[in-house]
Amino acid sequence: MKPLQIFSTANILTILRVVLTPLIIISEIRERSVLSFVIFGLIGTSDVFDGLLARWTGNDNRFGAVFDLAADFFVIFSLFLLFYWKGIFPLLLLIFAFLSAVTFCLNCLAKKGLSKNTIGQYTGAVLFGGVLTYFFVRLFLKDLYAPALRVIIAASLIYLAISIIENIVILFKRLKSNIL
Repeated sequence: MKPLQIFSTANILTILRVVLTPLIIISEIRERSVLSFVIFGLIGTSDVFDGLLARWTGNDNRFGAVFDLAADFFVIFSLFLLFYWKGIFPLLLLIFAFLSAVTFCLNCLAKKGLSKNTIGQYTGAVLFGGVLTYFFVRLFLKDLYAPALRVIIAASLIYLAISIIENIVILFKRLKSNIL
């Protein structure tokens, strides 16, 4: 078995995502929309390429997969918390994001490994897409800001609700099969 490379190029890209998160928070607090858009672009790009790079170099492993998911949650939850604090996102969105992560983690514990499901595997991509759309509309399509924000929030809430329900159903099936 090949030794675990914690500081592989792919994991360094994931570390970059974590390091850039406080910078985007500061940029948002200082209302630097262009800088926030650029930083989020870097965060999103690193999220796309870390997994691809890991597979291309043969360094895909459980640690990298878990680290990637943790970094995604850190980025999204940090931004959702900031947007709630700024009065942009409702508390319900923050709660749903948290519940989606918790129910996913419970599934992973019940499975004793990473849990993959139909809806949940795309949750990070959907939420990243929503945040990217928010930054883009705020910067380039200001006339559409209010309706776009409503759509982003509604779509995120619906997707997260479905993800939570799917996670709970899968968790109960796993628990039931472990008991019987």
